[in-house]
Amino acid sequence: MQSTNEIDVKIRNYEKNDEIKELEIYNSMITKNDPEAHQYTVEEMKYRYENKNFSSEQTKFLTDISGNIVGYCAVDIYPNGDAYLEYPFIKAEYRSDESMKKLFTEVLTFAKRKSATIRSEAYSLKYGFIHEFFEEFGYKSKNEFVNMILKLEDINFVVPDYISLGMSEDDVPAVIKFMKKFPNQTTTGITEENLRKRFQDNELASNKTFLIKKDGELRGAIGATKVESDETKESGSLNFFMLNLDDPDASEIRKFQILALVPFFKENKLTKYRISAYKSSAGYPIFQEIGFENDSESVQYVLT
Repeated sequence: MQSTNEIDVKIRNYEKNDEIKELEIYNSMITKNDPEAHQYTVEEMKYRYENKNFSSEQTKFLTDISGNIVGYCAVDIYPNGDAYLEYPFIKAEYRSDESMKKLFTEVLTFAKRKSATIRSEAYSLKYGFIHEFFEEFGYKSKNEFVNMILKLEDINFVVPDYISLGMSEDDVPAVIKFMKKFPNQTTTGITEENLRKRFQDNELASNKTFLIKKDGELRGAIGATKVESDETKESGSLNFFMLNLDDPDASEIRKFQILALVPFFKENKLTKYRISAYKSSAGYPIFQEIGFENDSESVQYVLT
C-alpha cells in the first residue's frame, strides 16, 4: 500500500453529495463484519447530513485523497457540552495505523475545542475491529450498554388516571420548564420555539408523547417514535424522556413512563419495544422487572 505521505491527503468537512461515497465505505465495512446489518440508502445518509439532530449538531470529517473520498469520521456535540465520536471508517486499501490516527486525531482535536466530556458512540461487541481500535489508541475506561427488547404481546397495561395520553401545543411551556429544571442528554437543547415549530410543522405525526401527571403536577414525560425503516419496522424506540431522578416516586414513574408506550406501539402493530441502558444505571433493574430481556451488549469508550 502506498504511504499516505507520498500522496495528496486532505482532511476536510462535508460537502454536498459526499454522502454517496460515505455510504459505499460504511456499508462495505459494516456488512463485511455483520452480514445482517442494516445497509443505509443514499436518502437516509442525506437526511443525516442535511437535518440536524433534534438536540445535537453533527460535524463530519472526510479523508480526501487526490479528490477521492476514502474515509470519514463524525462527532455529535450536544448543547450541554457532551461530544460523541464515531469510529473512523476508511476503505481497506487506504486503511493503516497512520491514516486512522490522522483522521481520528483531527476529529478529536475539533471535539476538544468544543467539549469537556468526550465519549465514543456505543458499538456492539460483535464489531471487534472497532473495539480494538479504541483500546489500541489507549482508551481503557468504558461504559457498558445493554440493548433490551420487550415482547409487546406479553404485556397488558391499563393506563392510570394520572397519565395524560398525548401532548398538545398548550403543554409546551410546562414541558420546557420541566426540561430546564431536570435536564438530560435527550432534552438538552430543546427550546420552546423549536418544540412549537415541530407541532406546527406536524413533525410529531409519527411520534407519541406522554405526560406523567400526579395530583395535577407534571412529574415526567416520555416520547416515542414509530419506526418505519426496513431494519426495525417491527419495533418502536424512544426519542426523549424526562424525569426528576430525585423524585421519591422516580422508580414508579419510570415504570409508568415505559409501560405507557405499550398501547401506542400495539396500536401501530409493532411487536417489540427496544431500549438501551447502562448496566450500572438505576433504570436497568427497572427494565428487567418490567420484562425487558437482554438482546445484545455495546461498549462506549470515555475519551476525556
